[in-house]
Amino acid sequence: MHARIPSELKPAFEKEIRRVRLISAIRLFLPAVLLFAVVAYLGIAWKGHAVLHLVFQLVGAEVPEGRLLTLIFYSLIVISSLGTFLLFRHIVRKPLFQDFPYCRRCDAFDFDETGHCAACGSILNDKASFFFLEYDDERKTLASFGLVETKRTSPPPL
Repeated sequence: MHARIPSELKPAFEKEIRRVRLISAIRLFLPAVLLFAVVAYLGIAWKGHAVLHLVFQLVGAEVPEGRLLTLIFYSLIVISSLGTFLLFRHIVRKPLFQDFPYCRRCDAFDFDETGHCAACGSILNDKASFFFLEYDDERKTLASFGLVETKRTSPPPL
């Protein structure tokens, strides 16, 4: 769902949404890293026998097998941490607002940018900024600003 954000509320709303996303990213970072690392480790243990055999041959008898598997798991944790950090960084920093043609009469926006309101048929000359609600925390933030979700006009049937 989308919500229309008035221009006077944009800076405060953007700051609050980024704060909420950052808190969520910090809260979910460790579980996400562990999940990704365990999945990668199980994938390597299940389907990566050839790779593990090659690594054991390269290292030889210098490092015990248990220590080598522990080293592989720790390296997967580091790689998962980096990947999770980049993913959460993208989520926190991605652009929040999109401009769409807006029908004041219907309180709806034209997602397909056809130039007319599918509900009432009027030509849309106004544009407004909209925020796409992705997470439950964002719905609470939207409500705290006194804003509501906006209808999306659907194209007329063919």
